[in-house]
Amino acid sequence: MAALTFQGYDQAEDFNLPETSSPLDALQQWMKMQLTANLLWKMRELVSLSKRHPTLEPYILSIFHRLQSSAQEALNDLYKGRYSEGYTHLLAGAVYGAMLPIVDGSLNVLLPGDSIAENPGITTFDQYLETTFGYLRNGF
Repeated sequence: MAALTFQGYDQAEDFNLPETSSPLDALQQWMKMQLTANLLWKMRELVSLSKRHPTLEPYILSIFHRLQSSAQEALNDLYKGRYSEGYTHLLAGAVYGAMLPIVDGSLNVLLPGDSIAENPGITTFDQYLETTFGYLRNGF
């Protein structure tokens, strides 16, 4: 547990969204707040460790579950019944599922803090996040 500390957010205080914003808009802001460079690097390192030490896999899954659940709870709190729990569950699942290849290293994405000059042509994390939400907004 010392390797990764996660602290939830007080959703009402941290979201500064117009009333007309969609759950997708809120989730995109949540992802930018939650998935910091430090957290992404720690998660990547933990996944790397879990490949060498499979007994760590349940811990990794627990982290992903906590992150996804906190986002879903934030959406449910923010929209207070305007959308079904199933909708927010599917939305959070789709977004966090799209983040797994970044964390496990199967998709080469430049994390915040990496030098783009040393890695020309690689998609940045922000670009990947924008692409992910673009697909969710416009369909695949």
